Amino acid sequence: STCDTCRYSYGLSKDKQQCKRCDDNCSNCSFRTVVLEPEVSHSFADHSHHPSTSSSMADPNINYNKSHTGHRSATIASTRFAPAAAGPDVTSASNATMDKPKKIDVCDCQECVAGHGRRMVSVSIRDSIRDVRYICQACVPNCAKCPKAYKCDECMLGFGYDSDKNMCKACPDGCRHCTHPKTCGRNDCRDGYGYYLGGCRRCQKHCNSCSFESRSPSDGNFEISGVTETCTNCTSGYGKTLLGGCGDCGDSCARCDNA
Repeated sequence: STCDTCRYSYGLSKDKQQCKRCDDNCSNCSFRTVVLEPEVSHSFADHSHHPSTSSSMADPNINYNKSHTGHRSATIASTRFAPAAAGPDVTSASNATMDKPKKIDVCDCQECVAGHGRRMVSVSIRDSIRDVRYICQACVPNCAKCPKAYKCDECMLGFGYDSDKNMCKACPDGCRHCTHPKTCGRNDCRDGYGYYLGGCRRCQKHCNSCSFESRSPSDGNFEISGVTETCTNCTSGYGKTLLGGCGDCGDSCARCDNA
């Protein structure tokens, strides 16, 4: 039978006969087969590497050729062999045997787990043979989502992406969420802070949320450095005053208006 879809963190083999475990930090992957050509192996130890050093170490009926692997391969030139006592044992069909081609299943990651992204890398398979594949690497610090490991698409809560530095930096003081580390959205300030000119300023005491305005203070409104503050939501036990502040509701009172 063949499989159509593998479960989480498994990928379908090339022949669709089995589901194989994906590489680390990979949630979805596919497999392809790489065929490695065999290397030549010799039956008489080191003699093949030094065929001309001694007449007793090289059979005149064998031609030595250097293959693309860098090793000397031996081919039989004649079926007439020297006696066993004259040199190495060459009475077999061939002193150079060839291994069968080796097949390797290579994992290519399609999707990564949270906090990781895809990256194309060159991996060594054998000696000088290399293969290009997709793996999963950790995103840059404080990054929540990065389809490509070298670039963050979404920073963690409380951090904004600095494209010039290619990193996630902390949002401004009092900011819960930001797209850039130097500015905060109008509705993204933390409790106890209010939005003002791209940033967040701390509200007055007993105030959960507030607004700031750059205008001349009027009738005793709370003024901070030339900026007028108005509380829009007071903490429990306090109520808004006519002057824009928060006043005590009195004993046993949880919430009140016009304190």
